Amino acid sequence: SIGMLNKVGVTHVIIGHSERRNYLGETDEMVNEKLKSAIAFGMKVILCVGEPLSVRREGLDSAKAFVRSQLAKDLKNTSNLKPIATNLIVAYEPIWAIGAGKADKPEDSAAMTTFIKDFLKTKTYNLQPSVIYGGSVTSANSKRIFEHKEIDGALVGGASLKFEEFKKIVNIAKQSS
Repeated sequence: SIGMLNKVGVTHVIIGHSERRNYLGETDEMVNEKLKSAIAFGMKVILCVGEPLSVRREGLDSAKAFVRSQLAKDLKNTSNLKPIATNLIVAYEPIWAIGAGKADKPEDSAAMTTFIKDFLKTKTYNLQPSVIYGGSVTSANSKRIFEHKEIDGALVGGASLKFEEFKKIVNIAKQSS
């Protein structure tokens, strides 16, 4: 539970990861409740959003509409949670890229990142979270990702399990900042 995680010193949680949504049937409503609980405990939340391949094939505008809908549902009734402004990080993870070894085109990810930031700046949300990219981030593609200043960082999955690979990504991120 969030309370137990908080008691053992956990400061950040990932909520809404596509694998939980897909394999465990986690809905936007469940994501919303988890997010509100984590924020209430003062935890930093990495909220994952992203579209499936079937949506992306319809174009970037369709992907934006999908992500807008996710964000609206995931952030429903959170405006009264004061620490949300400082405790929210959004991870844009196109579902079709996760674990596929094929990342999104960095320019498309930058456009999605800008879209997410602009959507969350509206008076409905009044948020300015960091927006990071996740989806097959490797040392081979991370420089191209970090070149886009709209992207505030990366949520590294499988590559983080390989020390040397992760170390290369960290060093590339340092050089890019």
